Amino acid sequence: MDLKLSEVFCELGTGFSLIMAIIVLMVGIGCIQANEIAKYIASLAIEKVTLLCIISYVIGIIFDAILMSLDNVIIKIFDLKPPNNIEQKLFWEKVESHVLKYRDSLWAYSYFYLNLFILVSVSAIGFDIWAIRIGMIPYIILIHIAHVIVSNVLLMASKNLLKLYYEIGKGYQ
Repeated sequence: MDLKLSEVFCELGTGFSLIMAIIVLMVGIGCIQANEIAKYIASLAIEKVTLLCIISYVIGIIFDAILMSLDNVIIKIFDLKPPNNIEQKLFWEKVESHVLKYRDSLWAYSYFYLNLFILVSVSAIGFDIWAIRIGMIPYIILIHIAHVIVSNVLLMASKNLLKLYYEIGKGYQ
């Protein structure tokens, strides 16, 4: 089994993002203080960082699996047209290994961007709650402008990568 660095990166990124989204929500609702988080991060030793990486990887795999179980819904939302059975059969008969590696990378990054879209949305809610709690209502406008920009970029990237992923399967006729 090959270790695919792009897939490991995507799982770690998703795991770290989910942990950060939870932290932002907890700070937003007042369960923990932001300065406590800063002190904890400053005190991280290599053992804790390693453990955090392992936990992030596992969380990323679980979150990714949940999202991938909704694959048919995502195909409908993005209005994608996966290859039909004949196109898939021709693809698997003729595909070269370098094309498969490229295709796997497209899949990994498209779901990574989709995961980030979901987690950015959760984080935006946490920031909203935090801004309301501390009386910084103008920050909500800035947060939403940033959220709209980042969300659109992540969704467009995910959709275009998935579109490329499915078109590779159609190119072997």
